[in-house]
Amino acid sequence: MGAFGSYLTKLQPDFDSRLYGYKKLSDFVRAKTDLFEIEERPTPSSDQKVIYLRAKA
Repeated sequence: MGAFGSYLTKLQPDFDSRLYGYKKLSDFVRAKTDLFEIEERPTPSSDQKVIYLRAKA
């Protein structure tokens, strides 16, 4: 999600998910299922998940 946040900041520097009522960018993306496809995969070496994100066509 960090890479997407950096990319989004380059495209739209004034974007802030809090302006749309979401505390975190990940909450915003998860709520916008009409715009994004999200896949969460566990990492084999830890309890963390990797989030894959793709814009819907």
